[in-house]
Amino acid sequence: MADDDMRLAIGDMIDYSANGDFNKANNIFNDLIAGRVQTALDQEKIAIANSVYNGGEEEDQLDLPLEDDEEYSDEELDAAAQDATEEENEEVETFEDEDESEEN
Repeated sequence: MADDDMRLAIGDMIDYSANGDFNKANNIFNDLIAGRVQTALDQEKIAIANSVYNGGEEEDQLDLPLEDDEEYSDEELDAAAQDATEEENEEVETFEDEDESEEN
C-alpha cells in the first residue's frame, strides 16, 4: 500500500470512527495491520532466503571460540566421571546426615 493510500485509509478510518461506523473502521484497521504484518514477513523471508542460498550470515548467530580444544583420553574422562560421582555421593550423604540429626 502506497503512503498516499495509507493516509487516505487512515483518514477514512478516523472519519468512520467519528461517525460511529465502527465496523467499517475496524475493517480498515485490520487491512492496515495485515499489510504491515505481510511486509514484515516478506522481509524476513528475503533475509532467510539470502542466508540459505547466497551464503549470507544471519545477524543473530555468533561465532564463539572454544576455550578448551584439548582432547582427553578415555582414562582421563573415566577418572573425571568417577570424581564427579564421588562428590555427588558425598553431598547426598551430607544431606541424609542432616535430615537424621533434625529428626532426633
